[in-house]
This record gives sequence, C-alpha cells and structure tokens, in this order.
Amino acid sequence: MIKFFKKTRRKLSLKDNKFKFVRFAIVEIILVVIGILIAVAINNWNKDNINHKIEIGLLEELLEDTKTDSVFFNSRIFHLQSYLNNVNVLNAIDRGTVSDSIANIPFNNYRMFDIGMAYQSTVLLNNINKVEEFSDKKIQDLLRKYILQYNYITIAFQQKEKHFDKYAGDLLLKYSDVSFNLTNNTPLKEYYKIIEYPKNKKVINFLRASVINSRIQTSNLLNINYQLLRAVKETLKNEKPLKN
Repeated sequence: MIKFFKKTRRKLSLKDNKFKFVRFAIVEIILVVIGILIAVAINNWNKDNINHKIEIGLLEELLEDTKTDSVFFNSRIFHLQSYLNNVNVLNAIDRGTVSDSIANIPFNNYRMFDIGMAYQSTVLLNNINKVEEFSDKKIQDLLRKYILQYNYITIAFQQKEKHFDKYAGDLLLKYSDVSFNLTNNTPLKEYYKIIEYPKNKKVINFLRASVINSRIQTSNLLNINYQLLRAVKETLKNEKPLKN
C-alpha cells in the first residue's frame, strides 16, 4: 500500500512538473511575441516620425518656392500689363480719343518691339518629381495643375517670342537706339511719333494679341499658385509634430 501511494505521488509530481513546464513555455512564447510586437511598433513609429519630419521639410520648402513664384510671376504680369497699357494709349492717340493728361503719361522704357522675358518656375524646378511624396491629395492635385498650367505658359511665351522675332526684328533694329535713349519722363505722345506708330500699328497690335495670351496664362498660374499657397499653409498649420 505504501509503495502504491509513493508511485501515485511520483506520477502526480511528474504530471505537475510537466504542466509547470508547459505553462512556463507558453508564458515565454507570449513574452517573446509581445516583445516582437513592441519592437515592430517602435520601428514603425520611428519610420512614421522620420517620414513625418521629411514631409514637414518638403512642405516648408514648397511654401518658400510658392512664395518665390508668386513674386516672380507677378513681376511678369506687371511688365506684360505695362506693355499693353502703352499700346492701348498709343491706339487712343492714333484715334484721337485720348486726353492730354493720358497722352503725356511717361513712357516707361519698355521697348515696343522686344518683350522677351524669363518665365522659369521655382515650384516646378524643385518639386516636379516630388508630387507623390506629399500625402495631402489636395496638394498633389494642385501641383499637377501647376505643372499643366506652366506648360501653357511655356507655349504662350515661346509663341510670343517667336512672333516678336519674326515680325518685329527689323523694327527693333530700326528704333532700338531711340528707345534706349529715351528718358523715363518722355511722354507717350512723343514715343508715338518716334516709332512712326501709324505705319507700324498693325504689327504692334498683332503682337499685342500674343502678349495678352501670355498675361492670361500667367494670371491662371498665379491663381493656382494662390490656392497652393493656402493649401500648404493650412496643412502646416494642422500638422502636429510627433514627439521624439
């Protein structure tokens, strides 16, 4: 009988030890899995933090590029519009429908037969290949519109320059010295006589059409520029930096 109880107790003890081992192994596995999950979570958080900082940097750079384009293309609008204003006054002088005060507006030294100008975009120069790197779909869409509209600007400005080279090249050579020597206070009515406007007005008004198109396309880009500027500012404002 005593032997029977000893054997029974030994068997129970072995079973208890096996149960403890299994339970210990399960706990170990759970701890390992938890450790792996924590490591993965930390790794993902670090990646998200890095990507977040990178995108914040891209947004800040895009903001500065957009501001640069705004100033630059507004200067293009100013020069294009100055040219058109001059032509409008010269046409009014030719029709005899302008007051003396307007006819005496100073010529601003913007040559009538040479309106070549740069039209590069800092936004495209620095961001044309980064569209997909922005997580904000609105910014992606605006950048795509920006790229498309800049293509229209390129076509418009190239066409304008081609027309000026073809139709105003001889007139530029003929009147360039006179135009360069004009002072800022020379009235447009005097310039009207100097460039023999009645004889050249058909060419000038033909060229005027390509200038108008360039101004329209530039204005359209500035409209997208304004939308992009607002979108980037709003995104940066709402972004909450991740903690280190």
